[in-house]
Amino acid sequence: MYAILKDRGRQYKVQVGDLVRIDKLPQKKGDKVTFDNVLLVGKDGNVQVGNPKVAGAKVIGVLEDQAKGEKLIAMRRIMIHSLRTRRGHRAQYSMIRIEKIEA
Repeated sequence: MYAILKDRGRQYKVQVGDLVRIDKLPQKKGDKVTFDNVLLVGKDGNVQVGNPKVAGAKVIGVLEDQAKGEKLIAMRRIMIHSLRTRRGHRAQYSMIRIEKIEA
């Protein structure tokens, strides 16, 4: 069984037991997380497609960890003035272990 869920503008394909990395959530480690915005559910060859979401479908998971991604560097150069600027950014993530898909 698998599902496609939407969380804050991004879509994720998940199965029971998967570890999914999503943008940081305000919950603490070990808390249950429920996603109600399920766009598609597939089970044994049968596919339920939502319009825009599947009625009564939920994906339940547990927040395993909060982590930071790798550092991304943005460089900007203006040759006329010999100007160089460098900025770094690290996105913060939550790791979610999928426990149950209800459809």
